[in-house]
Amino acid sequence: MQMNHENMIWSDVTNIKRYTEHIEKNKTNKSIKYSVIMLAAVQYMHNYIQGLKRQNAYDAASILFSDMNWMRKCHTTVSYDDNKKQIIPKIGHTYYIDYGNTFAGELGYYHHGLCIGVKDNKFLVVPIRSGDDIFPQSYHPTNNKNGNKKYRQGLMSDGFPKDCVLLINDAKFISRARIDKEITTISDTVLSDIQMQVFQIMYPTIHQRHQSLIKNNDEYKKRNKELEKQVHDLKFRINILEQQRLKSEPKNKKKHVDNNRGKGYIKHK
Repeated sequence: MQMNHENMIWSDVTNIKRYTEHIEKNKTNKSIKYSVIMLAAVQYMHNYIQGLKRQNAYDAASILFSDMNWMRKCHTTVSYDDNKKQIIPKIGHTYYIDYGNTFAGELGYYHHGLCIGVKDNKFLVVPIRSGDDIFPQSYHPTNNKNGNKKYRQGLMSDGFPKDCVLLINDAKFISRARIDKEITTISDTVLSDIQMQVFQIMYPTIHQRHQSLIKNNDEYKKRNKELEKQVHDLKFRINILEQQRLKSEPKNKKKHVDNNRGKGYIKHK
């Protein structure tokens, strides 16, 4: 999608950058007081329409609908589907999401996404697209173990509506207002695998330490089992020795008594 072209003029838009600074004057004064801002708005609208003219119907409609959706819903933290039912996102569910305007390399506008986390009414989602161009090279724990872990194959057998690609390196927190509707649910096992893959891609150093701790913990568990077995065997051996001691003890006592009786005994005729 290419909105910019050589015939666009940006001088007025460029002149308003100083008003984006975080100072009290810019935050208290109304924009209508500054003609340069109004001129920039006119210039922007002209360029905006020129850019839309050069798009296909899908891209133009996506841009317009997403921008209008932002104007209508940017002030709210709730969302409703087409049936006026409130959407309450849940981890492990996929949704149709308005990702809005994005830069190159980011997935924008309306696409699916998988919710993998929730924090303070914001939702961590992994964007999803059809991905025919990158599907063969994308990672999957059974289907393509040597694939690129920046991407994850989402298969129908995993619970996705159709084969797709999850953009692991594009995971982000979003507002609930961006969610348009719920699509489906995936299994806890698949969800856990994807969460761990996001962890590995986003925080590779921490992930390596985490894996090392897991490995060490497994070794400690193995050693602990070996020690527990040794303790069990020792207790068993001690128990056998104790039983042997108890069996032999009465005979020793009897022999000791008989020997004592024999001392000083005089046989009478």
